[in-house]
Amino acid sequence: MLSDADIKKAIKNKEIIIKPFKKEQVGPASYDLLLGNKIRLFKSTEHACIDIKNYEDTFRYIHKYKNKIIEHYTYTDLITSKDPFVLHPGEFVLCDTMEYFEFSKNFAGQIMGRSSIGRLGVIVHATAGFFDPGFKGFGTLEMANLGKISVKLYPGMKIAQMGFYKLENPCEISYDIRKGSKYVKNNQAASSKIMQDFK
Repeated sequence: MLSDADIKKAIKNKEIIIKPFKKEQVGPASYDLLLGNKIRLFKSTEHACIDIKNYEDTFRYIHKYKNKIIEHYTYTDLITSKDPFVLHPGEFVLCDTMEYFEFSKNFAGQIMGRSSIGRLGVIVHATAGFFDPGFKGFGTLEMANLGKISVKLYPGMKIAQMGFYKLENPCEISYDIRKGSKYVKNNQAASSKIMQDFK
C-alpha cells in the first residue's frame, strides 16, 4: 500500500493521474475524494424490479429545473446540481467524485469510507470500490444511508478516500484493453452495465 510519499512520487511520475490533484488531499496512506455534482436516483415507483438480463438504462430526455439539469433515463434520473442533496434512510444512489483517475499497469486503487461519514450511517461504496490497473475515468460512489436520520450532503465536501496499491509485477492485460471491461473512460455517476454479462 502506498504511503503519502509514495502517492506523491507516483503522481509525479504519471503512474497515477488524478485531476484535479491537490497536495492537501493527500493523507498518510490515502487521498481524500470530494463529492461531485452528479447524483443518479432510481425510479422505484416506475419499476417493480430490475431484470439484470434486460437492464438497459437508456436516455429519454433532459430538462432544467431551477439550478438543476435533470436527465431522464429508463430506470434512473441523473441530476446535475451544485446544491446539496438529502440522502434519506434506506435510500441508495449513485454519485460521482470530482476527481478523474488514470492508473498505469503497476497500480490499483480502492475507495474507502471516511470515519466521519460512516459514523452518520452513510456508506460510500456498497461493494465495488476497486480500481483496476489501466482504469481511466471518474469514481462512482454507491451510496446508501443505513441510519435512521436523513443526511444532507454537499458537492465539494470530503466524502471518501482512495488507497493505492503497487503490484509486484505489472499486469499483463490492463482494464482499458481487456475485452469485456464495461466502464472504460467511466462517466460520472455511470449506470450499471450488468446486462453485458449475458451477451
